[in-house]
Amino acid sequence: MGGAIILLFIFGILLLPAIVFCRSAFQLSRLRRSGMKTEGVCTHHQWGEGSVASIFEYSTPDGKVFTVSSEYWPVKVFEASDTTEIVFDPKKPSRAAIITDLSSELRTSWIGALTMSALLLSLATGILIAK
Repeated sequence: MGGAIILLFIFGILLLPAIVFCRSAFQLSRLRRSGMKTEGVCTHHQWGEGSVASIFEYSTPDGKVFTVSSEYWPVKVFEASDTTEIVFDPKKPSRAAIITDLSSELRTSWIGALTMSALLLSLATGILIAK
């Protein structure tokens, strides 16, 4: 009985990241499928520990301006004033991605979702066996 409680606790802890990965994967898939494309301009860079992300500004057809960040890379991929293609959700324009980053972000989200789902399924099986 004590083992089942521990497995339930671990199941609960792993459930949140699984939900986050699944949500991200579905949002990025929808963005790829039905997002609007526009051009973004690199305005500045954001530095992390040994890596850098480029920050892009883009406008919606109604003139609202938003920003989106690239993935972090060990070197600058874009220089200030460089342009690239951005895709954004017309219903929520603040949700956007850089086209060149979208495939890897989507792949990472799906791998995370599937990995977490497999772990949860294994734990659920362990909980059922432990009872």
